Amino acid sequence: TPRNAKGDAQQLIVVGMGKLGGGELNVSSDIDLVFVYPDDGETDGTRSLSNHEYFSRVGRALIATLAEITEDGFVFRVDMRLRPYGDGGPLAVSYEMLENYLITQGREWERYAWIKARALTGAGAGEQAGNLMALVRPFIYRRHLDYSAFASMRELHSQIRREVQRRDRADDIKLGRGGIREIEFIAQVFQLIRGGHDAALRRQPTLEVLSMLPERDLLPAGVVSDLSQA
Repeated sequence: TPRNAKGDAQQLIVVGMGKLGGGELNVSSDIDLVFVYPDDGETDGTRSLSNHEYFSRVGRALIATLAEITEDGFVFRVDMRLRPYGDGGPLAVSYEMLENYLITQGREWERYAWIKARALTGAGAGEQAGNLMALVRPFIYRRHLDYSAFASMRELHSQIRREVQRRDRADDIKLGRGGIREIEFIAQVFQLIRGGHDAALRRQPTLEVLSMLPERDLLPAGVVSDLSQA
């Protein structure tokens, strides 16, 4: 059992990001995951491992279970690139490592990514997962009305447009013009601007966020209806 310095047992918290975090998986979606654990330390038992190594092994086993192709197919393609430092980063990180990364190196697009974050395992609705989201929240949501989100949105949107054009995927239902990603961005920009003040906007599902915008006079009800149907 992995334990911290106080002897408390530690659990791997699997964080669902993107469509999985929002409960919005599409046909043939892959799943974006981040592996986090509360505290560093070591396992008990005769052959001790660091918590980092232990949870990294558990994470690799989980990825293999989900993504390995067998005669019956596979469960999900697993994408771990949203973790700190991306593909070059450690597979599992402690709360402290995650917090340091977000404070010192977290990029603007990662704020959008973490809006969708949802703890799936490891006392999923309990204290450990609650502590994780409390740690991430100041990175996502600013205390002031954060109108800088418009500029970062435009840049991120432009990058996606350029990539779609380069790959000749204008009709892509997710990334193309008028696609799913653009509707997500519309909801998320209001979350980033106002989520620091309005806690009700701090939620993962896009449709839930859109439904809250007319009552706050942020978007006309007809526009929200059109976006939700689309």
